[in-house]
Amino acid sequence: MFKGPLTGSKVMVIPLRRLIEATNALVTHLPESDMKKLKVNSGEHLAAILATAYLGRTPVGVEPFDGPDLVYAQDGDDPAVAIEIKSLPGPFRQYAAESERHPDALLQIRVTAINDVMREHGLPKILQAAKQLEAKVPATLDFHVSKQVFLVSHPLDHVTMEALDNPYTIANVLDPLPELGDIEAVWLYLAPDHLVRWRPAEQEWMGAFCGTQPADDPKHVYELIDGYDPEMTLLQNIEALFLRGIGFEGRSPYQLAIDAGSDISAD
Repeated sequence: MFKGPLTGSKVMVIPLRRLIEATNALVTHLPESDMKKLKVNSGEHLAAILATAYLGRTPVGVEPFDGPDLVYAQDGDDPAVAIEIKSLPGPFRQYAAESERHPDALLQIRVTAINDVMREHGLPKILQAAKQLEAKVPATLDFHVSKQVFLVSHPLDHVTMEALDNPYTIANVLDPLPELGDIEAVWLYLAPDHLVRWRPAEQEWMGAFCGTQPADDPKHVYELIDGYDPEMTLLQNIEALFLRGIGFEGRSPYQLAIDAGSDISAD
């Protein structure tokens, strides 16, 4: 397994204000019909927020004409982007359904390794998404479309020791992905805090620091995010901002806290 040093590894920085702007842009510019297509339980709204913040443009649609989950138009020299979102399967959804019938139900989670998660659950979803993009993006287009896959993992579906050990990035411990055809990027959001991207052209995973703020920013984070809750992580606050903006009345399964105490250990 590749375990590169953190020193010298690349990271991308997505500023706090850019995350807020992306969230507000999605709420403001996408029609209600598109918002309803973003499945909250699957974390598709989180993928939309993070992809929009990184790309710096609002998607032209969600599943337009039964197409890819997210479609971004070409912007100057930046190509059009088509993204297929996949939620990694795990035990939490079954537990959530069970807990509604039996509130005292318990969830047992095995702490695992991130590369095991990617091999058993991530790669099959990537290959599935790649086939869907091949079918949904016409080969006859006279302009380039960057095909990308975005994986989302619920915090209680896959608890990895690497994420518990390092609150900043897991990019340096992820194994390279195999040949993926014309897929140009694979994103993995290991909620609530870890975002990484694989680019086949560079054969490299890159971590992301989300929500950074200049030291001389005159406003504190709680002044920039309406309804800021210090008990939640920054990205959870961004999600809450989005959900309030679209008038979501349900409960997001991603709005939870994990206390990684000293009694958690891997087998």
